[in-house]
Amino acid sequence: MKNIILIFISFCLVSACKEEDSKPTTFRGRVVYQDNNQIITGGIIEIYGIEALFANARSLSKDTMIICCEGKFDITLSYHQDVDYYLLNYFYYDANGNLVAPALDCSAISPYRDCMTLKPGKTYEFDLKVMR
Repeated sequence: MKNIILIFISFCLVSACKEEDSKPTTFRGRVVYQDNNQIITGGIIEIYGIEALFANARSLSKDTMIICCEGKFDITLSYHQDVDYYLLNYFYYDANGNLVAPALDCSAISPYRDCMTLKPGKTYEFDLKVMR
């Protein structure tokens, strides 16, 4: 009887952890210049779902969103069991039609300044800061 109770309690604990981990991930906010918080209209946000493999990593998914005329973005990604973290990129086209990938500041949502270690299962609401 003790074993059945222990198995049941273990199952409940594991199920509770799985429910927390299986939430969707949302990125919501505006794209702004870091130095003056001016809204940037247009451009493209790409979010990669990354699986950590020992010393290597591989991209499992890629989601793309075109930034609207108000500089806002709102992306919700479904749960993916193998994604360990997300990597966020922002691109825009310059006056010559070249695709530019500026440096980004994600310190508002990450302990690091980069946008490469964003954990799944959270809602991130922030200004994506583009450095000039």
